[in-house]
Amino acid sequence: MIVRVFTGKVMLRNVKEWRGGGKRIIRFLLGSLLLTGLSGCEGEKREVVIYTSVDQPFASPLLKHISQETGISIKALYDTEAAKSVGLANRIIAEGNHSRADLFWSSENLRCIQLERRGLILLQPDQTVKNPGWVSKKRGCFSVGGRYRVFVVNTREMNRSEYPGNLWEMTNPKYRGKIAISNPFFGTTADHFAALYLRWGEEKYITFLKGLKKNRIALLGGNSVVAREVGRGRYLFGLVDSDDVLAARRQGFPVRSLYYGQREGEQGVFFLYGTVGILKQSSHQKASREVFDILRSPETEKELIRMGAVQVSVLNRQKRGKLSPRYWRVSPEAAEAALRRSSELIRSYLE
Repeated sequence: MIVRVFTGKVMLRNVKEWRGGGKRIIRFLLGSLLLTGLSGCEGEKREVVIYTSVDQPFASPLLKHISQETGISIKALYDTEAAKSVGLANRIIAEGNHSRADLFWSSENLRCIQLERRGLILLQPDQTVKNPGWVSKKRGCFSVGGRYRVFVVNTREMNRSEYPGNLWEMTNPKYRGKIAISNPFFGTTADHFAALYLRWGEEKYITFLKGLKKNRIALLGGNSVVAREVGRGRYLFGLVDSDDVLAARRQGFPVRSLYYGQREGEQGVFFLYGTVGILKQSSHQKASREVFDILRSPETEKELIRMGAVQVSVLNRQKRGKLSPRYWRVSPEAAEAALRRSSELIRSYLE
């Protein structure tokens, strides 16, 4: 076995620090040699390539920390705000058995199910996964935190008495031209609309789409864009994910979350999971498994909640608390199966 140290991997930025031979640096170098040697013996490099649609300001520092803690080199490819998950999922499908990706970490769940259905996600027996939470029926896609679909409301432009009470208020003529949503062919909005199609049935779903079209609803390039444009006063309110409202508030916009559908007899807000799955053709499955386990740990979920990337624990349901809104969800497998028809109707009646 030949062990090599590549100087390009270790940058000697401080000559005095190097000459001092501090214990920390020595331990680092010995650890690097050991990892290099182990990877050479096992035939697998300590690196992982992640395709992710999780917002980069959240995912990047978290992945950097995981890399530092494990010694695994993590390379991330992020999706655009407008394409959210769809672009990366399509790339994995196009790459097929030759995909560079080892892990798919998505901000929603339908695209992971789509890859699983095509046989591109590694299926995992019960005993191999450490933590509970939502798991796809085939056990390829696993939950990573949860979020609600909410209204983002401009608090300067609207009085409380004017706030919309449920999704059907989006078709109310008094809000005409003053509502925005993310493009419903992508991301969590696509998930949400597919779920509405399942819950309401085709006739009611078409009526809803026609109402949105008549009300001149704006289709923007991402949930965060919707939240910011509502904050700027271009629209009175919009439909987004709960984390997008928090992000807009941190940026100083006068917005708040509104949990619609909370009156007696109403269905409440829609709830969905983020997901992660190991690609079946991953060439670094041992390292991928290590990163996968860390991403699905209670500690990581707690950090994601602290950062505002997700709002709901799926590993500790008790933490939802007594103030949790009324919410509903559907089987992601059923929603994925309905996605094509839902999108066809959107194209026919809303575009």
